[in-house]
Amino acid sequence: MRRPGYDAERRRRRQFVKDMLSATGTYLGDGLWLANCTLCHRRLALPLAQWTADHVIPIAAGGTESGPLRLSCMRCQRAQGGREGQRRQTHG
Repeated sequence: MRRPGYDAERRRRRQFVKDMLSATGTYLGDGLWLANCTLCHRRLALPLAQWTADHVIPIAAGGTESGPLRLSCMRCQRAQGGREGQRRQTHG
C-alpha cells in the first residue's frame, strides 16, 4: 500500500522535471532532452522518462517528501538510492 500523498508527490516531481528541462535543457526532437545531470555533471541527451527529480536531502537521510528537488539522470538517481540503502544497513 502506498503512503498517503504519494500520487501528489509523484505529480510534483514529474512537473519539476518538465519545468527544469524546459528552463535549462534543449529539446532535440524524437523525445530527447539535452540537459545536465546535477549529480554526475554530465550533459546527456535522454528521453523524458530517463530524467528524474531527486531530493537534495534523501528521504532516507532525514529529508522530507516536500523538500527541494534537483534534476538528475535515472542512472545517477538509482545509484544514489542504492548507496543510501547500503549506508542505512551499515549504520543502522
